[in-house]
Amino acid sequence: MKTLSLIVLLGLLFVTFDASNAQTQTLLEIVTSRSDTTKFAEHALVDSNIFQLLNETNANKTVFAFSDTGYNSTHVVPIQLAYHISSDVRRSTAFVNGELIASYYFNDTLLPQDKPQQLKLNVNTSDAYVNGKRIVVKDIEASNGVLHIVDEVLDLPGPVSDVTNAQFSALNGLINLLDPQTAYALDNDAGITFLAPSNDAVTSLPAAIVTYLTTDPASVGDFPDIKVDLTNILLNHLVENGTLYSADITTGSTVVTRSGETLTFQVNNEEISIVDITQNTTTQVFSKDILTANGVVHGITNVIVPSTFEFSVKKLLIGLDRKLLFNVTEQNGLFTGPCTVFAPTDAAIVAYLNANPSLSALDVASYHIVSGLFPENLFSEGLLLNTLFSPPTLSVPQKIKITKVSDAWYANGVKLSAPNSATNGYVYLLDEVVNIPPSIPRRLEGFDNLGTLRTALNASGIDLGSLSNITLFAPTNESFEALPAGFLQYLTSPPGVTLLGHVLKNHVHPGAVYSADIVANQTIATLDGSTLAVEVTYDKDVKTITVGGAKVTEADILSSNGVIHIIDAVLADTPNLAISTSDLLHILTPRFFGLLSNSTISHYLQNDSVSFLAPTEAAMDKFNLEGLTSEQVVSVLSNHIVLEVVAPTEWNRTKDYETANSKNFIRNTGDKKVALGEVGKSETGDSATWQQTSYSVVGGVPKARIYTIDNVLNRSEGSPALSIGAIIAIAVVAGLVAIVIIVFIIYKLTSSKTQYEEV
Repeated sequence: MKTLSLIVLLGLLFVTFDASNAQTQTLLEIVTSRSDTTKFAEHALVDSNIFQLLNETNANKTVFAFSDTGYNSTHVVPIQLAYHISSDVRRSTAFVNGELIASYYFNDTLLPQDKPQQLKLNVNTSDAYVNGKRIVVKDIEASNGVLHIVDEVLDLPGPVSDVTNAQFSALNGLINLLDPQTAYALDNDAGITFLAPSNDAVTSLPAAIVTYLTTDPASVGDFPDIKVDLTNILLNHLVENGTLYSADITTGSTVVTRSGETLTFQVNNEEISIVDITQNTTTQVFSKDILTANGVVHGITNVIVPSTFEFSVKKLLIGLDRKLLFNVTEQNGLFTGPCTVFAPTDAAIVAYLNANPSLSALDVASYHIVSGLFPENLFSEGLLLNTLFSPPTLSVPQKIKITKVSDAWYANGVKLSAPNSATNGYVYLLDEVVNIPPSIPRRLEGFDNLGTLRTALNASGIDLGSLSNITLFAPTNESFEALPAGFLQYLTSPPGVTLLGHVLKNHVHPGAVYSADIVANQTIATLDGSTLAVEVTYDKDVKTITVGGAKVTEADILSSNGVIHIIDAVLADTPNLAISTSDLLHILTPRFFGLLSNSTISHYLQNDSVSFLAPTEAAMDKFNLEGLTSEQVVSVLSNHIVLEVVAPTEWNRTKDYETANSKNFIRNTGDKKVALGEVGKSETGDSATWQQTSYSVVGGVPKARIYTIDNVLNRSEGSPALSIGAIIAIAVVAGLVAIVIIVFIIYKLTSSKTQYEEV
């Protein structure tokens, strides 16, 4: 204490200040003599090194002495007076905004030995600052330098974390997620240069990357890449070359980051930019020389992502908050190469699994992953994509079908977002799960226009769901309605069920054949043992497929055990199909069939070389059979059997067709009309219009033709045509009239005779 008092006393005795003689006084003499720097002087007089620096005259200095009003006795950080002194003499008129000058403070632990801690000068039109503290008294000249009085103590720069916390909050949020060792390095490694991205730079990163980097690894199975990638990205902003102040940076100078990236600086009119040649990016330095205890921070406008960073599909799934899908795929090793992922929300997957307990999370996940890269520009209407899901009932991977409605793309009817790009693929976001196709029977239930097919399958007893890896060519309701008259009724009746099975099996191919696999001049075998000829035509980019003469109107309806193609006709030409004339007439015109089958000409029912004009039930109702002999009935029936097979398109209006009644012929009068005529005469009598057409089948080949007509053909000439009953009725009436006339004449004659006798 005595020594301290002595030093203070000697100092006071030594420095008797005279304002008029200021330039002859040392910096020590001035600060100890001023009434506004007494606290600074007290600290200077007890530190022999500072005492010497302020008093020596062989080297000029600049001193930034804190004022008494700027001093706080409870100041937490130890005051370093050496940090208030610079060997660089600077008067305020020579201040350059943003310029650094070296202080006398050295910290060999946090800064290289040749790197004293810096002071940063700033000026505006009215004020000057050092390290952000305002200079309240400028340019006090001393014999060994210049003194400036500042309004606060100059604290030593703090750690990098102080800077990021105060000025780079978004970046600081990322730093706080680092492992402690890496975060410690930022604050404690000696002589660093840290390039700090602004808040806007961090928030301008793709949202998926930010989400990925800030995801708790524990929520995604302790996925290790998150911490590794975050560390590498942040260390790509930590320069290996030591402390580089802006004055040390020149155009073309390069640095290497701790992530191994080489950065090149460009300087233009004191504006500094950073070029990453590998990434072909340029970043601006917007804030230079933010001092820290162990180096310097420069604020930059972009996050400089290292070229080694790969934002893969699985990382992208984490970034898009598709954690459930990520966890399942990662646990099962589904990501093995470039892929495209259709990613439902976690909630959608959970709901789907609850509704479909037979399916596993792995089933759902694998069905939403497609091998290969498929951006939107590779999509096309009806495109089929192979997924990683392979059900046991298919010999090929299950597919997803891409369709387009207006300007939006859909996967199995689920709307897709725009694709999110990863380094090895694409991710499309979905609000719901892409439904895994059910079995063929269940798929048929979703189509109203396939109701007749469903009914037929049920009637036949064929269970398509029990078959694996098949293709079904599915005729529509209209296709069944277009079958020859009576076919469907017969096939679905007890006698025809076996044949129905043959017909339906003729629509099933033992193998999953998708539309893209079907080519021209191909033949497709069926379960019924026949083969279907294939034709393929193109109108620009539109592919039209015809199978067995039926056009495919909707292709590639996916199912768990194969694929369905809807067609516009029933493929009834199977060799196993045999429907007799009797079977059809019994269904279509039962009264006509009954008469014919019990007549002497019933053998025509087994004749495949004739055509039948079979009156409908309504037509038979109008015809009176009473009073006709069996020969007369046969004569009428014979009029309805044409002794050749005439298809609907083959009727010739110039030809008279011979009938089983040798006296009469049939003539086509146009518009599906036929008329009965007498051989040798040109006139015709009764006429009829055909309503339905059909034919008997033997081995799948059409034979005898059948036409249902709306009138019985009886009279071969005259008009209007009359039935036998009508003719008899007319004869009876005529006879009665004749009897009345005769009675009347007899009466008159008798009356006249009586009158004569009386006279």
